[in-house]
Amino acid sequence: MFRVTISLGSPDSYTYFVDGSRGLLEGPFFLFQKLYERNLGIVYVGSNGKLMGKLLFKRLDPVTFDLPNVSPVAVVANAITDIEFTSDTTIRISYYSGSQYIEEAYCEP
Repeated sequence: MFRVTISLGSPDSYTYFVDGSRGLLEGPFFLFQKLYERNLGIVYVGSNGKLMGKLLFKRLDPVTFDLPNVSPVAVVANAITDIEFTSDTTIRISYYSGSQYIEEAYCEP
């Protein structure tokens, strides 16, 4: 598998993922954030401006991560400080919260 990113000017970009051995293409994903190689889970910014998660090359709908009280930024990705996959089904997102930009953590089981 490999990834192709098309920059629209920093930081905006679209990313595609290609599985060359099976001839599969997935994307585009706007503002790709993180890849978990073990289960091919990705995090990106959806067309609704929210943070989304998806398993690549599986016919499953993406999930939305609703970060409570995310700081007022142009794009939700600007508030993200870290994304960590803690298991195949759990993700921890650190982000700035509120108008004081206090770092908080969100865990999705």
